[in-house]
Amino acid sequence: MESRREGFALAATVLAMLVVGAIVTGGFYAASQETQVTRAVTGGDDALYIAETGLNATLGQATAATLSAMADNSTVTGSAIDVTVGSTVIGNYVASITRINNLYIISSEGTVTRGGMHAGGKRTVGAIARIRSADFDRQAAVMIYGDLKVGGTSEIDGNDYYPSSWSSEGCTLESASSAVVTNPSTNITRQGSGKIEGDITRETLDSGDFTVFGDITWNELIAMRDKYYPASTTVGPAPAVVNNTCNTTVLSNWGSGDPTNACFNYFPIIYAAGNLRISSSGEGQGILLVEGDLDISGGFNFYGVAIVMGEIKMTGTGGHINGTTIVYGGGNIDSSSSTVGNSLLQYSSCAIQRAVLGSSLSRAVPIFNRSWMDITSIQDA
Repeated sequence: MESRREGFALAATVLAMLVVGAIVTGGFYAASQETQVTRAVTGGDDALYIAETGLNATLGQATAATLSAMADNSTVTGSAIDVTVGSTVIGNYVASITRINNLYIISSEGTVTRGGMHAGGKRTVGAIARIRSADFDRQAAVMIYGDLKVGGTSEIDGNDYYPSSWSSEGCTLESASSAVVTNPSTNITRQGSGKIEGDITRETLDSGDFTVFGDITWNELIAMRDKYYPASTTVGPAPAVVNNTCNTTVLSNWGSGDPTNACFNYFPIIYAAGNLRISSSGEGQGILLVEGDLDISGGFNFYGVAIVMGEIKMTGTGGHINGTTIVYGGGNIDSSSSTVGNSLLQYSSCAIQRAVLGSSLSRAVPIFNRSWMDITSIQDA
């Protein structure tokens, strides 16, 4: 009987060891599975972060000029761009843009490259975007809320114009443009040899005409400024070129209307927080925003859009604004702006278009309520 008990104890011991071994093995397996799941989740999160980074970068860098030049139903795919966290490259993304009529499908595939044998995780995100539209073009040299005096040898010319040196820019000319758009009761007067070439169009204007420009408001324009000047500032803008490269960090660099200049394709948004005086024979281009009054002398030449919340005064050898000039006069119908000397306010649809498409305000923006979507499963199908 004793030998039978010893045999039973041995069998029980072996069984117990097998059970313990199974439990330990199961524990290791479960831990391994948890590790694999955690690694997969981490890799998926990294891939999603990389893909989102690529989508945001593409939305921020795709200019209206580039998008508008795409043919319908065409796709442009970029090269792989590395994404770093700290000093470590964690992966790369490849972004593509497809145009469908006036909408753009932007997708970004993120791939994890760190982790050795565990690298390779992929996620793809996409967005449907449109070009943010800024509309400053009332087809007039000047839109003004209050009175305007044109004296000396100054001129307001509503005939569409662009420099002959811009012939390769694809400019076209508008035929139905005005010299001045203003309220019905304002005084638009000519003194001395002052000239107004073109129609004076009268219509009831309100604050929205001077603060809302298509998809963009005055405050949004200010928020997107590239150059800032405090109130009561005198400036002398001129292009800044170093080693044949446009130095955009120079505050007084407002670009150039000269195609041979390195700053020809630089269109800053310039904001003055109060009155601004420009005393310069230099030049600039882009979008000029003046919270107060604008005083120009010295023959300064500007291409693009000038929006003045106060009044405008152009004196002496004057200045030239080629594009459109929008003058609110503080919303006062009795406000009085004037141009004298040899100044010129010239309508130029091409200067407006170049400033709008070339500046930072013209970008692709996601359609409402759909900033991005995960399309990994669609891409893998």
